[in-house]
Amino acid sequence: MTDKDREELLGYVKEYSEAPYGGALGKAPIRFAYVEAPLTVWPVVGAREFLVAIAPKEYNRLSVVDVGRALQHIVHKATKMGLGTCWIGPGADHKSAIAALGERFDAEQDHIICFCAIGYASFLMPFFIRTIVGIVQRRRKPLSDLFFLGETLKQPLDTTSAPFDQLGRTYEVCQWAPSSFNAQPTRCAAIMDEAGETIVRFDFFATTASRYYAPVALGIWCTQWELGCEALGIQGHFEILSSEERGGAAQVVSVQERQAHYDISWLPNTPL
Repeated sequence: MTDKDREELLGYVKEYSEAPYGGALGKAPIRFAYVEAPLTVWPVVGAREFLVAIAPKEYNRLSVVDVGRALQHIVHKATKMGLGTCWIGPGADHKSAIAALGERFDAEQDHIICFCAIGYASFLMPFFIRTIVGIVQRRRKPLSDLFFLGETLKQPLDTTSAPFDQLGRTYEVCQWAPSSFNAQPTRCAAIMDEAGETIVRFDFFATTASRYYAPVALGIWCTQWELGCEALGIQGHFEILSSEERGGAAQVVSVQERQAHYDISWLPNTPL
């Protein structure tokens, strides 16, 4: 990157490493370390500049969600700057990153969650990578498999009917969120008031037992949801609710022959 772009990007890194994004949900600090080195990653993206997402070594699921949420905001800022980015999860070689970080990484306290390669997009993408992107990444689950009405996750949500149509293309923004191996492990349930007329909240669930990539993916959805609502002028906030606060709803439910684990809710500031 040019010095100007690097300076601007690192300004966003600092912004989203602090409240209300960095550590906001998990109550533990997260950070993104800039590394200029040929880290070992798959797919080989030809990048020499990376952000390494670091959370506390003591596992805190919501801190991992924070990483996904904050880093996706940084990715959006980088994209607006004209930069190319590539999330790297399972293909990230932690040893090469730790060597490049040096004293900035404390093995007793830190844990690497994922990488993000950053630079300028090349038009010389290898054919096999272009083919993988074309075939795999464009096969997204339909909205009816991602959004549901009610906490049981049984009834697909009609996103085009009132009052749900107020959210416009926010659903689609989440549908196209970056997803490791295109797994799309996040699900969302719209919860109505007792009269069935007003949206009380949206509950977000992870459908795999992954301790890292599922909560990262859910955090990415949080950012997509925030930005979609922001574009529509809809204000709301995230809260972690107990089963009692969710009206006795179960923390784990079955959806499409998989177990869905509740993580977080988005509540509108004014009734929808």
